[in-house]
Amino acid sequence: MFCSCQLAFILVSKTVLFEINMQLSKVYGKVFTIWVGPMPIVVVNGFHAVKQVLINQAEETNWRVVTPFIRDSMKGKGILFSSGPAWKEQRRFAMATLRSLGLGRKSLEHRVQEEAGKLVEIFSSKEGKAFDPSLPLFHSISNVISS
Repeated sequence: MFCSCQLAFILVSKTVLFEINMQLSKVYGKVFTIWVGPMPIVVVNGFHAVKQVLINQAEETNWRVVTPFIRDSMKGKGILFSSGPAWKEQRRFAMATLRSLGLGRKSLEHRVQEEAGKLVEIFSSKEGKAFDPSLPLFHSISNVISS
């Protein structure tokens, strides 16, 4: 069906990836598995299939791919690189902390938009020249948190 040269091209072109994904979903259905080396990648197509997988079967799908590099460098820490009970605990902590800082309140949204506007001004003033954005980002985040 697809040769390895096409698979390499998929990594470069999003359009081709979409087209091949559509062809595969016509042949194999809304949910199918592609093996990349020893790692299975589950592909889910369509709103109802995604809803079924992520909402109705959340317990079965809350794991993350843990490669040796991620395992060694992150040691299972962080929301992005953990899975299972550790992920749930870290997500719960992060959401509680964000809510205590004002997540979901209109006042926070206004403050974030204000700081984002200031960041756009700073980035625009550099006129495309390279610069270290860490200090302006740090100040903007600090301003939002302390407001």
